Amino acid sequence: SLPPSVSAPDFGITYELHLHVDIPWWPDVDQRFVTMVSPAKTSSGAKRSAIVALTIPDWEVEAECVLEEDEVFAGEEIHAAISIVRAPIRAKEPYVRLMRYVQHGDFSPGSFPTDSAVTTYTLGLLHLREGITQNFSIAVPAAHSVDCAFASFKVAHALRFGFEGSDRSVEIPIRILPFGARSGGSRMDPNVVPLVIGTERRNAVFQEALKQGGWEETREGYGAKKLLGTTIVLGSRAAFTFHAELSYASLGIALQMTRPSGWRLFSTGDAVVGQFGVRARDATQCPPELFRNLAATLDDFDNVYVTDEHAKLSRQLSRDGADNLVALMKELEKVAREIETLRTEIPPPESLSVLVPVYVELASALEADLRKGDLAITNIVIGRRKLELLPLYKVDEATHTVLTCVLDQRLPVDFTYDQSTTIKSLHEELSKLGPLRIEDRMVLLELPLIVDASGVLPMLERFVRFVDSLEEAPSEGVYR
Repeated sequence: SLPPSVSAPDFGITYELHLHVDIPWWPDVDQRFVTMVSPAKTSSGAKRSAIVALTIPDWEVEAECVLEEDEVFAGEEIHAAISIVRAPIRAKEPYVRLMRYVQHGDFSPGSFPTDSAVTTYTLGLLHLREGITQNFSIAVPAAHSVDCAFASFKVAHALRFGFEGSDRSVEIPIRILPFGARSGGSRMDPNVVPLVIGTERRNAVFQEALKQGGWEETREGYGAKKLLGTTIVLGSRAAFTFHAELSYASLGIALQMTRPSGWRLFSTGDAVVGQFGVRARDATQCPPELFRNLAATLDDFDNVYVTDEHAKLSRQLSRDGADNLVALMKELEKVAREIETLRTEIPPPESLSVLVPVYVELASALEADLRKGDLAITNIVIGRRKLELLPLYKVDEATHTVLTCVLDQRLPVDFTYDQSTTIKSLHEELSKLGPLRIEDRMVLLELPLIVDASGVLPMLERFVRFVDSLEEAPSEGVYR
């Protein structure tokens, strides 16, 4: 029940074996030996998803932070998402910080005299719009959580969610397990954490299952397969528990689908489909009957978290064996098929339903892809540039369209639009259509909502000439 050995710059836990032998009429033997105590081999098994809401009345801001699992191994990543419910123009960037709290000496529960931010994730202003859900990951340091009540010593961690410039924030407690908990050894390099851990026989079974299922083995020891535009990655962390991640092109509906656990119940905006809560930007895009087949396929997985672009699943098998793993792989392939079927059946957003013919015509004329979930037109190729036309939503209603293109490299801090006559002229011309800005390597032009396909292509060509002119400027001006 005691914590393992810990060695860190500002705190630590050390165990010593004290040997004393009383020898009559001779000097006694009195020696001390430092003993390394390895972490527990498994987690507590009490992982839960969590969600917190944050409201800043002065800014009229409402947002949520969703944590996939509140227990994670050191050296891994914390997976979470930020959902913006309401955010006016004056709101600043939301952030999520991984906090570490240290207690030592006499303390009362919940009182932490020392706290520090380990790492921070900030959602850029580009994504700060109502109705959007942004998934992200935070790297977990090697130092793990410690609870040593008998010695009045504790190291705790939490995710702090807030907005820059505001003193209001909320926190989600999170437990970081020792990286040695994977294999029972404390000598494992925390920066090298292979997914497939086990005996040679277990790894041989895993490789045999990959071969039978027609999957590939990556250099890191994962199983992988590409199916219908979806990349599936599978591996084992401990015992017979297998974790999988599916990555696919965005559905465009700000999807969140999960099975509530622990104290978390269904939220008000969730559509309830079997054991799962489903939420989208527009409630008309997640009717229960649309997600019923996907929910039935996901029902046998222990942990489920599905978003617009990723699905994270885990399953604990009842026994080892290649046949069981092959069956699991087939179920993951079925999930991939159901998600692609869902993509084709998602109705367009209700606020843009009358404009569907316009966007279908425009996508066809540009030989580009139309994403039904939000009517975004992607993979627009003009010259050597790839563009996207993305409807900008406020809650569940599209109000503008953002035209985007990525530069080959960043512009310098002191860049101005008068670097050349061409840049200045095109900038003035495009600025008449809407706000034009450059963020990092992204060039963005905010336009009124497109209601007519005519005239769009010439505007895109002028935009591409502007982007090209940025990179054709003299090297001593734009690139130094």
